[in-house]
Amino acid sequence: MLTIKHLNGPQAGTEVKIDQSKDRVVFGRQLDCDVQFPPEETAVARHHFALVKKPSGAWTIELFGTPYVAIDGQPADNGQVVRGGVKIELGRIGGPALGVGITEDA
Repeated sequence: MLTIKHLNGPQAGTEVKIDQSKDRVVFGRQLDCDVQFPPEETAVARHHFALVKKPSGAWTIELFGTPYVAIDGQPADNGQVVRGGVKIELGRIGGPALGVGITEDA
């Protein structure tokens, strides 16, 4: 299971639990995003990035063009594996941040 925790901003402390049947999770300000940010959080693009579950069970980053995504303070690469316990920052270092929890599917 994938759990996303908002670490700062107006949603700080809230968690989004992603159904284990999903293999693609989109982050952004649009209403169709799986993990949504408020419209006034303009550091986050309407569709900012996605986490994609590979057949191996690993989650990877899918970047949508130029919106900034950092993992543990380093710019993310397209296809980079995301491990549980990392911090993802959006828009800039110090921008909206998310904690990622990954547990094995039962």
